[in-house]
Amino acid sequence: MVSLPEESAQEAERNTRLGRELNSIAAVSSLGAVRVERWIAICIGASGLLYGLLALSGILSDGMGRLGPQLIGYSVASLELVPLVLVVLATPWPWLQRRASILFVVCYLLAVLLWVRFVPDPLVQPSWIWYLCTVASACVAQAFGRTIALCYTALIAVLVGISGVVHEGFVIGAREPMMDAIFSLTLGTLVVILVDLFRSAVSQVDTTARLALEKYSGTVERAAQELERAEVDALVHDTVLASLSAAVHANTEQQQHIARDMADEAIVRLTTAVALAAPSEERMALAVVQERLTDTVATLDVPILVQRYGQMEGALPADVAHALIQAATQALTNSVQHAGDAEVPRQLTMRAPAPGSLVLEIIDRGRGFRPDQIAPGRLGVRVSIRGRVESVGGEVRILSAPDRGTRVVLSWAPQGGTN
Repeated sequence: MVSLPEESAQEAERNTRLGRELNSIAAVSSLGAVRVERWIAICIGASGLLYGLLALSGILSDGMGRLGPQLIGYSVASLELVPLVLVVLATPWPWLQRRASILFVVCYLLAVLLWVRFVPDPLVQPSWIWYLCTVASACVAQAFGRTIALCYTALIAVLVGISGVVHEGFVIGAREPMMDAIFSLTLGTLVVILVDLFRSAVSQVDTTARLALEKYSGTVERAAQELERAEVDALVHDTVLASLSAAVHANTEQQQHIARDMADEAIVRLTTAVALAAPSEERMALAVVQERLTDTVATLDVPILVQRYGQMEGALPADVAHALIQAATQALTNSVQHAGDAEVPRQLTMRAPAPGSLVLEIIDRGRGFRPDQIAPGRLGVRVSIRGRVESVGGEVRILSAPDRGTRVVLSWAPQGGTN
């Protein structure tokens, strides 16, 4: 009797389990960038509110007298505070806050130039214009990235230094404004580096998870195939080949009787193996599938329209339902990451053409791509979407083109039905 070695089976099971864990890690890390952007928006909103109140108290206590014409004073205060209010109010929506941040950093730079030009002693306390240097550095880092943010921070620091040096002289009063400039540059640079560090860390985690998934996916597939082949080889050798050999060498009635018994046993074992390989009878109602997909959409950071056509009647096999939910989640995640910002229209549609069947469509009008030019290392479409659905007998169609949006159609119908 030949049977599958226990160590090989355990190793194959470990590899399969490892593949599932790596796949889960990749799915979770793909949303990490969204969470980091959300926390960056919260930090900017909180610091903007705090320093904005400090600046407002300085304006109220200092008045507009230092700015010469009152019109200039009101202009500086408005350029500084009105865009900052928009930044704070947009905190729950990072994509909207980025646009408000662009407006704020431009207006703040204009306010600083007006301050340096019209205030006789720009650094005499209370100099409320300088309270928002750090907030401006954080906003430009959020909106434009590290390089532009560092240049902007350096420009503000230079203006701080120039404002004191020009008005106080290069020898007598240069030390204090230069110290203020260095402090502004150091603090602003630290904020920019922290923002960039958080983004880079999440990007590295996502890249590492996907590389690990790519590295082990082939190993997992080969291990599963080897496990199945070994099981089939052992079953065929122990039953079919043994019964055929006994029949060939059956010269007496007793030997023929033994051969018939062995053949009967082979049929029973093969039938049992087919029954064990059959899909599980556990099922999931289509209404539950709809509820889980709706919950998934609610966790994403962009607006997605969810539509249902007709009644969601019947149920799917549990493995089919899980595969469709996971594939749709990956397609939604890909749209959030690659289609564009939150202003890109996105929608998820669900319909059941017949009881016990399901069609899901994930549609956006974003950047789009060429499905036939997906890099081999990008497993989101090949493994997480197409591989999942096709492994349970479903069908995947991906329609996309550059600047024409993307349409992902996931469908499944029971045998005899139409996908």
